[in-house]
Amino acid sequence: MCTCPDGTQILPGEYHSLTICNLCYCNEDNLEARVLIGDCFIASCVDSVKVPGYCCPQCPNGENCRAEFKDDNGVERSEIIKVSDGVVKFNSTECQCDYQNYNGEPKANCVQVLSIEPVIAEKSTP
Repeated sequence: MCTCPDGTQILPGEYHSLTICNLCYCNEDNLEARVLIGDCFIASCVDSVKVPGYCCPQCPNGENCRAEFKDDNGVERSEIIKVSDGVVKFNSTECQCDYQNYNGEPKANCVQVLSIEPVIAEKSTP
């Protein structure tokens, strides 16, 4: 039998919940109580929230990222875009969430796309 930090006694191989994120485990080999601490991955969104009953932050609006860019008038902008939207256009700027190249908050990869209108050459008559 093992005694957890909160005084609860459990049998070898059993778990006991101490908090939402911490468990007590009774080691079968040496009958020592071990506290297991929940570890959360970085949230896959920029608007994560702590939800009662969950150890790790949740993403209520799904996976998303922050797009930071200058608009066509040169004004700095910051927008939240959804991963499921793929490429999102903001006038001449295209952004897409990039989960391979971020450290911390998920960021979008944004590029300015120049549109060139075709010019139709007129025939000259001699």
